[in-house]
This record gives sequence, C-alpha cells and structure tokens, in this order.
Amino acid sequence: PLAVLACEERLAVNTLDPISRVNTVVDLSRAYTAWARQCSPQSSVAHWKQAENVLERWLEDNPENVLDPMVWRQRAHVALLRGKFIRQLSAGVLDPKPKRKESIRYLQHAQKTAEKTLKKINKALHSSVENRLPNSALLRLQTAAEKDLSQSWMEQARCYQAGSSDRIHALQQAKEILSPLAAKNDPID
Repeated sequence: PLAVLACEERLAVNTLDPISRVNTVVDLSRAYTAWARQCSPQSSVAHWKQAENVLERWLEDNPENVLDPMVWRQRAHVALLRGKFIRQLSAGVLDPKPKRKESIRYLQHAQKTAEKTLKKINKALHSSVENRLPNSALLRLQTAAEKDLSQSWMEQARCYQAGSSDRIHALQQAKEILSPLAAKNDPID
C-alpha cells in the first residue's frame, strides 16, 4: 500500500517528464501486482484489475506514444504473473482443471501481448523517427518481452499433462525463443 501511495503521489505532480511518468505508471502497476500476489485469492482480484487498469488508462490517454512499448511490456508481464499465480493456486485445490483453464487464459493473453510488444519494438527499431526510445532501451525491452513470452509458454506447459502434445508444443515454443536469448550477453539466460 505504501508503494501504491508513493506512485500515486508522484503521478499527481504535473511536472514529471514523460519518461518519469511512464516509469511511475509501470511502477504503480508493479506495486499492485506485488500486492495481489501477497493477498488471498479472493481479495487479489481487485489488485490485479488495478494493475491492468493503470496501464490501460495510460494507453488510452497516450495513443501511439513513443513510450508505449514500455507499457505494453508491463501489460504482458502482469498477465504472465497473474496466470502463474493462478496456476500455483491450482496445485492446492481438489479439482485443478478450472484453475488451470483460467491460468491458460491469462498466459495466452500474456503471450499475445508479448508478441504485440515485440512487433511494436521491432517497428520502433526500424523507424527513423527522431523522438523514439534509444536503441539500447528498445533492445532491453525486447529482451524482457522475449523472456516474458518464453515464460508464458513454459507456464502454459505446466498447465498440461506431462507428455501431452499441448505440453510438448508449449515447451518447443519456449525453447525456440530461449535459444537465441542464451546467445546474448546475460549468462543466466
């Protein structure tokens, strides 16, 4: 709650530069996401919605903004974390199938959003517009979105039965994304 309050107070200041404002919007979404993950499943729904709504409002108020890849990446990340959270909850219930279906729905949303984010980043990287994000920032966002995309496939795989064609397909998709990431500078990847 203190992190949410701090972000909201910062956003109330009208003198923030555009990048600081977007970073604070993303931080506010992260704070709501962290809050949702610490709550009971029943009370977490409101915080998940707030994490999503903060980003949606910014996108509505700033259509086709050069900073929107940052917000799109966070949208994918929120959906990924929500899907993962629900999948983890499914392990503690008698009939995990409904929770796993719900998890897959969010994970597929994360996958689609990450793919759309990557398209936006690629478009920006090949654009000659002067007021876009620097290449270094776009490349960092690209790597983060690729990690989210591979993670959404891996989480989807965990929702399927071992050895099933759905699980194998999801793992193959994750591997296809992870292999080029492993060649980048970060040895953890």
